[in-house]
Amino acid sequence: MASKTTWYIVAAIIVIVIIIAGVLIYLYRPGSSGGTTLSGTNINIYGAEYGFGASASSIISPGPTMELQSGQSVTVTFHNVGTVAHNWAIVTAKTDGNTNLAFSGAQIASASSPVAAGSSQSVTFTVGSAGTYYYICQVDGHVSLGMWGTVTVT
Repeated sequence: MASKTTWYIVAAIIVIVIIIAGVLIYLYRPGSSGGTTLSGTNINIYGAEYGFGASASSIISPGPTMELQSGQSVTVTFHNVGTVAHNWAIVTAKTDGNTNLAFSGAQIASASSPVAAGSSQSVTFTVGSAGTYYYICQVDGHVSLGMWGTVTVT
């Protein structure tokens, strides 16, 4: 028969395993950016049904957080790795079809003329005022399906 000390050790190990599993589930749950942040002056973002990612194999919803600096010039390249047409834009609110750009020129293609599946396009724009914004796919219904991410400007 096992001693009380052995049972306490086993119980402590079980509690530790549960805590670690909970943290991993929280970080990598659907809807989590998993700690991924996109930043810099040259950003590649990948889109597919129905999310965004830092690579073709890391598509999540919402997409990874994008951190930008007010006043900086940024080039974003959108890679459509999905099977249908998508686009990319930084907007003031994460609503389907939103055309209220947060910064002039912060849009790649449009809802009516999106980037074809398997294609890529780029845009260069100047980041505006500090605040929290969203990047979305403006194709009708795609935000509701998960094609959005947060943009933080400092």
